[in-house]
Amino acid sequence: MLRSLCAALLVAASAAFAAAAPPKLLVVVVVDQMRADYLDRFGPELTGGLARLTREGFVFAQARHPFVPTETAVGHATLLTGRAPSQHGILGNEWYDREAGRTVAAADDGAFGQGPQQLLSHTVGDALKSAFPQARVACVSQKDRAAILLCGKRPDAAVWYDRKTGRLATSRYYGALPEWAAAVESKRRIDERYAREGGTGAPTAAYYRELVYSSFSDSLIVEAAQRSVTALELGSDETPDLLALSLSANDYIGHRHGPDGPEIHDSILAVDAALGGLLEFLDRRVGRYALILTGDHGVARRVDHPQARAAGARALRLDLLPDALDAELRMRLDMRKDSGRLVLDVLGPHVYLDRRAAARWGVDHRRLASEAVEALVARPEVAAAYAADDVIDGRLDGKPFADVLYRSFHRSRGGEVVFLLKENAQWDFGDSHAVNHGQPYDHDARVPLVFFGAGIKAGRSEEPVTSLDIAPTAAKLLETPFETGAESRPLELPR
Repeated sequence: MLRSLCAALLVAASAAFAAAAPPKLLVVVVVDQMRADYLDRFGPELTGGLARLTREGFVFAQARHPFVPTETAVGHATLLTGRAPSQHGILGNEWYDREAGRTVAAADDGAFGQGPQQLLSHTVGDALKSAFPQARVACVSQKDRAAILLCGKRPDAAVWYDRKTGRLATSRYYGALPEWAAAVESKRRIDERYAREGGTGAPTAAYYRELVYSSFSDSLIVEAAQRSVTALELGSDETPDLLALSLSANDYIGHRHGPDGPEIHDSILAVDAALGGLLEFLDRRVGRYALILTGDHGVARRVDHPQARAAGARALRLDLLPDALDAELRMRLDMRKDSGRLVLDVLGPHVYLDRRAAARWGVDHRRLASEAVEALVARPEVAAAYAADDVIDGRLDGKPFADVLYRSFHRSRGGEVVFLLKENAQWDFGDSHAVNHGQPYDHDARVPLVFFGAGIKAGRSEEPVTSLDIAPTAAKLLETPFETGAESRPLELPR
């Protein structure tokens, strides 16, 4: 009897320790363009990782990104900084740099080619390295910007898929490509796939580019993630480590086909299977780990979808807007065609205007912005437009989207005017994309959020939370000091 009692107490104590002990490895999984409703919509068919995460993890069903544009770079920059664009500085996948006189991408990094130079905030990985110098941090994705912005300034590795060569790649900022990444042999696997599909000779560059539109590309990223765990010995001791992976195929597939067709159905089932394999690997290799699942943004319906048509869906050609808006401003201001461009670029919600060109014709920058605002709100797709000065000076209080735009505007990188589309409208870039995202509405802003493992109990909360809360919660799981932003907080997880 006494022996049985002692054994029971030992089991209980071990369980309590496991529940209280921090994870040896935190894994952050971002599924690009994964809408919040996908977990419920496809739930009955899920049998792998997504099924296990939602069954055994704690689900925040009302998680959203509280900024614009809801795009890949902005979402990934926010997830592990706990900061909005107004602080981390990533205003979109790209923005206009006035000093350079050109568009810059979120992953542009001067002499290194690609790196975290544009990111103005530190990440959980950076905090982890400061608190535990022996900690390891690694990030992998099909997209360079996803891996780079998740990793922050001080990772051990950031790796992505090179669409030109079919191989995994890194940049000079991170040193040589790690052996574990080269060992994925992505090119060999792609070449074998090409042959199975009936291809002759070697795959072309076009084939390597096209591969991201297949869930096969996700399998390369999951393999790379697993190899990083083994090679870097992630989660092998009591010093906590961080692994982040972003699966991008769903985004490419969604852009081409929209969120309602069989292609997305198949994509989510493939993600489910891939994550099932990843969880089994982590169970065997690490044991005491935690995992966070989320998305960087959602997506709108195709404008030709019956429900979208019934709601009056429309698209705004963003690639044509700079010339059209420039011509309209000239007409409004009675300026000749040879007076220089007034609209430098339109990128996401930001309109970049040339104040100096207007000043040469005696037009004050405030009037220039005011005329642009009036021209934009007259368009049937536009819900609201504001001068940047009004955002900077806090004069939007009480107006539509005020808080969203306060979070989204960075003083030195934003345009002279910001604008948002109506809920039934979306951007059209004049490319092969059938649908797009970027707006603050549920279809673009709501994403799944699940915390799993390391003693976290299963459950579900309908409490409204935002992506700003993920980083401080991750840091809390890792027992790592982390400075939270004004609007971020660590979430309470049942343990």
